[in-house]
Amino acid sequence: MKNLKYYYLKPTSYPYLIIEYLSKYKWIISLFIITLILSYPSYSLINNFLDKNRTIFENKNLIKENKQLINKLKKLNINDQHKIDPLLVNKEIKDILIKNKADIEEMQWNKKSNNIDIIFNQRFNTIVEIINKINTDKKVYFNQIRLIKMNKNQLVNCVLNLTIL
Repeated sequence: MKNLKYYYLKPTSYPYLIIEYLSKYKWIISLFIITLILSYPSYSLINNFLDKNRTIFENKNLIKENKQLINKLKKLNINDQHKIDPLLVNKEIKDILIKNKADIEEMQWNKKSNNIDIIFNQRFNTIVEIINKINTDKKVYFNQIRLIKMNKNQLVNCVLNLTIL
């Protein structure tokens, strides 16, 4: 009689077995579901916290490097506040070329790299004077100087590549 009652009350179908398992271990299953629900927000919070700490640490390192560079620049007597106006430099160079009666063929600016390419014609002695006058200006330095001898009137074609500091 006991076996018959067992078979009637406890069938072997999967839905019944699942329901029976859920009713028997409801605390364990509810704990698993709660853990599953709370795991993603806690993971997200921890990840955000670690990410913020990492960015703060990187920013502190960048600030420290920036301070070191500023100190090095101060030791070299270079001020970051001292900015050179490219228009004034252009005017000064043109004035030097005009005073020495140079025949300016071309003046090109490259704003990205602060370069000036100047092509002009003049006698060699005058070109040397022009280069010396431009060289006395501490706002620019020479990248390249090309002198090409021309066949007419003893002129020399001068190509200057200057960089503004």
